Amino acid sequence: MKQSTGDPQGTPSRGLEHLLQQVERSTSHYEALSVERSASDAQIIAAYQQATAVLQPWRTALEARGEAAADALARVELAASRLAYAYSVLSNPNKRIEYDRFVVVRTPGPLMNDAAPPPVAKPVASPRALELRVASAPVSEAKENRRRSQRVPLSAKAAIIGYHRKTGKWAEEAETVDASRTGVTLRLRHRVRHGNVLYMSLPLPAHLRSHGADEPEYRVYALVRRVHPVKDGIRVTALEFVGEEPPAGYLEKPWATFQTKPWSGAERRRAPRKPGGQMIWVEYFTEDLQCLRQEAGRTEDVSDGGLRIAIKGAPPEFEFVRVSAPERGIESYAIVCNRFLKDDGLERLCLRLIGNAELTERAVSRPEVEVSAAAMKAAPTPIRGRILVADDDLPLRRVLGKILSSAGYEVVLVEDGKAAVEKAAEIKPDLVITDGLMPKMHGFLVCKALKEMQPAPKVIMLTAVYTKLNYRFEARDRYGADELLTKPFEVANLLKCIERHLGSASQAMAG
Repeated sequence: MKQSTGDPQGTPSRGLEHLLQQVERSTSHYEALSVERSASDAQIIAAYQQATAVLQPWRTALEARGEAAADALARVELAASRLAYAYSVLSNPNKRIEYDRFVVVRTPGPLMNDAAPPPVAKPVASPRALELRVASAPVSEAKENRRRSQRVPLSAKAAIIGYHRKTGKWAEEAETVDASRTGVTLRLRHRVRHGNVLYMSLPLPAHLRSHGADEPEYRVYALVRRVHPVKDGIRVTALEFVGEEPPAGYLEKPWATFQTKPWSGAERRRAPRKPGGQMIWVEYFTEDLQCLRQEAGRTEDVSDGGLRIAIKGAPPEFEFVRVSAPERGIESYAIVCNRFLKDDGLERLCLRLIGNAELTERAVSRPEVEVSAAAMKAAPTPIRGRILVADDDLPLRRVLGKILSSAGYEVVLVEDGKAAVEKAAEIKPDLVITDGLMPKMHGFLVCKALKEMQPAPKVIMLTAVYTKLNYRFEARDRYGADELLTKPFEVANLLKCIERHLGSASQAMAG
């Protein structure tokens, strides 16, 4: 890293300008010092000493020139500060190991680290930096912009390469939605996880690039920061640029997940969050609202629109989350904005709450709800019949309707216990699926009323509350239920249960 210093009393030399640009454009401590990740301690020390030897004479000379050299002095001081901080991290073995564990994020401003950098004079933007700021953040939108850099609409084809732990390498041509200097949003068919690293090539405008300005394609590694639930077969996925080189550990395990340093800048949430600490019940659902797992979690912070929770470990892949605290009157579906592990071994989920209308729209937006291969195998030729579904959970009710309709049944939906009894008396269903705990009339009483009808329909009760074995016997012996299934349940098991009871009913009628 030998530099030509030039004359400190005159115009900055080419060597100095090269060093300043190197530091200003760097996206990691290694790039700032112009050393490889594998550099030895001696190489890091030598690189820092050489850079300081270039900067210090100019720093002294520019200070002497006063106000006339304020802009140039600000650039030199900022470079010196960043170099000093990079050296302080890389020359400390423990700090360097910790630093290498994380993805180094490309940003147009100073590097983000856990500790604040040494105080420096407020830098004056270079002409190029000013050009980028004007292009990416119009004055009229400055107060509304919560991003580190404003995104602009961009519709372009992007070649994406990723890795899956089981199936290996995959490739896809995706379409971008918008882009900025720090990342891009695109429509992706492949399922990816928060923290996955993808390699991409796209025709990104030159003023949004951090390297390769003269190349026709911008080739960059990017970190998956946000994954929206699938809609019409497409996932809107937000990526954050990492750089020309992948993060440490990627080459060994390209399917692994990585995480960035925590954001230490100004608050960018729409609504302020308050400290949490309450226990909460968490359920994980697939696209068609099949429950994968349940567990207890703890809130860490809460706002009107979202919350962050600590849990032991969510399933690797899921679409929706339902959080509930019955004693506090809390129950809502949510989608995951971010997920990561902390040093205590617990996983964190950052959730955005969604209403039932949005959930239902996402869950049933496809022409038909896909029934799993196992479910179809369980009921290859379903016995046709009329089924009444009673559940106060609107999304689950509608998805059950789609699943049963696609399996060949005529389905009627109601939202409470009283409506279930009234509708059953009117339409004479062959089978009723009722929730155990519903408004206006308890599910067990609904079952008893249905069994007093002539002819009495078969009744399958679903419950997430009455899960102990004694409730199963009570539901059958005292209230006449034909089956009690606990939530979560598998669609295949539900279809098999329906077939069994309607089949036995048909045989009894034939006899």
